[in-house]
Amino acid sequence: MKLTLAKKAMLLWRLWLGLGCAVVGLLFYKLLPVLGKGWVAAGIFAAAVALWGFFFWIPGFYSSYRIRMEGNRIHVSRGVFWKRENSAAVSGILLLQLHQTPLQRVLGITMVTLCLPGSRLCLPALSDHDAQELMRLWKKSRRQP
Repeated sequence: MKLTLAKKAMLLWRLWLGLGCAVVGLLFYKLLPVLGKGWVAAGIFAAAVALWGFFFWIPGFYSSYRIRMEGNRIHVSRGVFWKRENSAAVSGILLLQLHQTPLQRVLGITMVTLCLPGSRLCLPALSDHDAQELMRLWKKSRRQP
């Protein structure tokens, strides 16, 4: 079984980045008379980094996520520059948490946290259907002796 990130997750991540850039830009605008002209270059650099993140890093990060279920294990791989792979037995998951902000609820996105012995594994933007399916599989594996 293959789980996928919600299609609207990239929109949500871009909204957050845009909001953060707007706040930083407003701060630069208001503090420019106090900080001096030397900070204009820092503002331009910050804007360039934000645009790079908006158009290149977020889509790359979104497309790098691979979540699959093989038998009784869940495998997660992700990363743009640094690749990270995690694997866990579904029966070894101590707690499965589903979390939604109001905006995520409107977009049909659920953040899932798998609490394992000694660590946690976050799936930041699963579709509601995939999150409920994962919850169902986890509950089913908990009932079996």
